[in-house]
Amino acid sequence: MQSKHLSDSTSQNEVEKNILDFLKDEFNCEFSKKIDNLSYQPDFFNKEEKIVGEIYTSADLKGSRKHKITADCFKLIAIEKELGGNYKKYIIVDENVKRLLESEKGWRNNAMKLFGIELHVFNITEEDKQKLKEARIKQQQGMKVLNKINQ
Repeated sequence: MQSKHLSDSTSQNEVEKNILDFLKDEFNCEFSKKIDNLSYQPDFFNKEEKIVGEIYTSADLKGSRKHKITADCFKLIAIEKELGGNYKKYIIVDENVKRLLESEKGWRNNAMKLFGIELHVFNITEEDKQKLKEARIKQQQGMKVLNKINQ
């Protein structure tokens, strides 16, 4: 039997599905991950309710993770502009990330407010936290292997 690649994102995808189930209940609507005629896609979308969002499962903002949030914000703005109208734009984060982002001084928070992008907290089970932790450890191991190969 072939072992999973160290950067396998199955666990992260499972956690995102659980978060989407939580959001479906909270917003009382179904979500799609596909918008026709767009080459880039959000993590969740509902045309009727005009909701679009990205899910950020990391529990911190180390390294380039702030850039990931910024890129997700630009993606949401681009989707809104492509589709026309005003969409409710969400970045789904855990409590710690929301606290870190809101305490940050600088342009990022201001831009998010100006463009109507809301940080929305998800509740995550201990089981899902463990899945994410294990996936990140494997991904870090994979990066170490890749760095050795590229030396």
